[in-house]
Parts: sequence; structure tokens; C-alpha cells
Amino acid sequence: MKNALLLLSLLMMTACNDSSTGGGSANTTFTPSCVTAQCRSKQRILEIPGAENVFFTDAGRLFVTGNANIYEVVKESGEFRALPRSVGTAGGSGFGGMAQRGNTLYVNVFDDGGLWAARLTESPEFSLIHPLGLTMPNGLAAGPSGELYVVNGPLELGLTLPDPKVVRVRFSASDAMQVVEQSDWLSLTGYQPNGIASVGRSLFITASRLLPPALGVLLRVDIAADGSAGEPEELFQFTRIPDDLSVAGDALLLSFFSEGAVALVSQDGDLLSRSEPLSFDSPSQLRLGRPPLFEPTDILVSEKGLLIPNPLPYGNALSLYRLIP
Repeated sequence: MKNALLLLSLLMMTACNDSSTGGGSANTTFTPSCVTAQCRSKQRILEIPGAENVFFTDAGRLFVTGNANIYEVVKESGEFRALPRSVGTAGGSGFGGMAQRGNTLYVNVFDDGGLWAARLTESPEFSLIHPLGLTMPNGLAAGPSGELYVVNGPLELGLTLPDPKVVRVRFSASDAMQVVEQSDWLSLTGYQPNGIASVGRSLFITASRLLPPALGVLLRVDIAADGSAGEPEELFQFTRIPDDLSVAGDALLLSFFSEGAVALVSQDGDLLSRSEPLSFDSPSQLRLGRPPLFEPTDILVSEKGLLIPNPLPYGNALSLYRLIP
């Protein structure tokens, strides 16, 4: 998934400095609004091969995707454990973005271009519920009316031409496992989209831009009253490649895969705080912690590391980024 992004970075190193187009306040209810090593320390808590996405359910259960597995993180006798909840599909890059609707957890699969799901029982069992027919289903977010939004991108390295877009998926009112409609909701031609997060009737998307070239941009797209997509607005431009993002109070947490850093950005596009370069091993996703496993000020980060299987102690981990007392 990220191989193409790293190649892109070599072609676009002439991009300008990080710049914000947002004119709003830099205040945030995420306190303290600091993600640097001056206020936080990192602890590697679990080995997760190919760690990709991190997701807390409404009840505080933590799921992490990595390669062809979905893990649930539990704590037993004071120690964290990663319990495999699905073996996924054979080979490839496996599972990606996750989202929740009611008592069901959904996950994209890069390998088969499908949408998988599981009821949030004591031991969830994930299975394919809908073939999306996409070349690279990546970021996933739940909308305000129970729909899901799927990012197709950033690139397809096979024989299929890239088709950057956001797809909307709707479900049966009586069956959370039954897809009743899939539609191309927003074309993102000229971008290479990656992660997505929803706040009310707005979607925030991380992407790279082809022309004029930009390693990274943060987009906001509003959902109109009739459900259609508004015009994408660029809030922020980066000189580094962003991967995924998540909501943190009235701000957003972003991972910078190419720089090995994380950042806190306001929803108006103002940079609030950014960690030091190489403070993480190619981070993919990050989320605010939730009880009972973690404090609400904790940040959980998936550190993917190298894009090929490797025996090195680099990446392949879930890390806890906690405030220094």
C-alpha cells in the first residue's frame, strides 16, 4: 500500500513547507495538546506483524489489524496480549481500515477488495460480507446516517489503473451484515487518498496531490443534506507523506509514515503539535486511548516499519504514547 507513496516522495521533494489554509482557532479540547517527546514517552507494548490500523469500539475494546490478521488487545495479569480474531486471506497486505456501526465491526481487506465484518460478541468471527470490487480499499469511516465511506487509494501497482475515490456503502435497516447499496460518492482524481475520519457531517481525508505536487494534504468534504458530497477543501499541505488519521476531541491526530512522526492538527487546518522525526517506526494509525484498557489521554500507535517482511526490531508493533507525569 505504501510502496507507491514512498516512490512518490522521491519525485516530489520540491514541495513547499507545511502550510495551513485554516483560519480558525488553534484551541482543542484534547488536553494537553502536545505530542512531542517533551511531554510524552513511547512504550512498545505488543508485537504486531505489519501493524496497520488501530480501532477502539464504543465499549473500549481495542482491535488492531496487521498483515492478514485482526487482533483484539486484552490485558491479563497486568500484561497486554494480542488475540487473533481472524486469519484473513492468504498472502498480500491483508486487513486495513476499521469502523463500527452498532454492535458490528467492519474492516477493509486489501487482498480481495472486500468488506469484512463481525458481530462484537465475546469472540468475534470476521467474514466477507460484500465484494467492493475496488483495487485498494483503504481508509474506512462511519457516516452520520449509518453509512460507511471507503477510500480507494492511494495507488494500484498492478495492471489496473488507479481509481482514486470515496465509495459510500449503505446497509439494510434490519441486517447490519447486508449491503443494499454501493455508490461512487466522490471522485478524487488528481489525489492519492489514504485515510479517512468522520466528524458530524464532515469527512477528513489524508492524501498526496499529483499536480501541483504535494507530498501530503488534509482534505475536508462536507456531507450535504441530501447525502451528496460537497466540494473538497484543502485545509493543510505537508512536506511529508501522511498515512491515516483519527479524531481527538475537536482536533485530529495524523501519522506521517515517511517521517516517522505523528501530529495534532485542528479541524480548521492549524498545526498544533508534531513529534520529532523518526520518533516512530513508520507509523500507520493512531488513536486516543479509552478505558478500561487505557487512559483517555493515551495515544496508541501502530508502527508498521518496513513494507516487506523483516526480522529486524523495526516496526511491527503497537506502541503506547503516554503523558510524562
